[in-house]
Amino acid sequence: MIYVCGDLHGGVHNDAKKITTKGLRKQGIVMTEKDYLIVCGDFGYIWNGSKTDQYYLKWFASKPYTTLFVDGNHENFPLLNKYPIEEWNGGKVHVITENKKLLHLMRGQIFTIEGQTFFTFGGAESHDKECRKEYIDWWREELPNKTEIDAALDNLTKVDYNVDYIISHAAPNWFFKKYFTSVLNVPDKNVLSKFFDYLEQYVSYGHWYCGHLHIDSTFKECTCLYNNVLALGEHYPVD
Repeated sequence: MIYVCGDLHGGVHNDAKKITTKGLRKQGIVMTEKDYLIVCGDFGYIWNGSKTDQYYLKWFASKPYTTLFVDGNHENFPLLNKYPIEEWNGGKVHVITENKKLLHLMRGQIFTIEGQTFFTFGGAESHDKECRKEYIDWWREELPNKTEIDAALDNLTKVDYNVDYIISHAAPNWFFKKYFTSVLNVPDKNVLSKFFDYLEQYVSYGHWYCGHLHIDSTFKECTCLYNNVLALGEHYPVD
């Protein structure tokens, strides 16, 4: 089985309780070595290289299932990019733990997992970046560069712009506009939002899963995740 969830933000606070053994059991989920958990960004456990980081990375490595994550806007990208890159299930990953129980699904890649194809593209723009300090709790790499977008377009061409699922951190613009009307929450036309407009116009996909907005909702063919873990293919009642 493949499961998906939203932001964890590192640590053991409320955002991460949904993936503890107790939290999963409350949701009726017991994962085995055959299962995968995909985190839709703001993983947050690669933050400052501390002993606390290492403790939790070992925790993920000890799980029977495999945890996969796209990056969010709250990630330490210089640290993340130090991990080795390998090919895995058709796309490029950062290998976080030696036993490959924890992998970062890099931007613009296409993976085949249990016969389903996934286009992955992390990142988002922090609406409060003016209040943050660069290289402490904000990194400009939160938005993609041309190389990442070019790689995405090349990989999409190889599959005729047709995938089963899109996994991202940020939501498509039409999803933002459905739930948020303030200037604070609706993204400007940054490079990522423009790229997602392009995906919406040209890519054929079955469903899109994202995080970032801290809500649990499905609108059209997109589900935003926050408090719950869902089995792939599940979504909330369509708004």
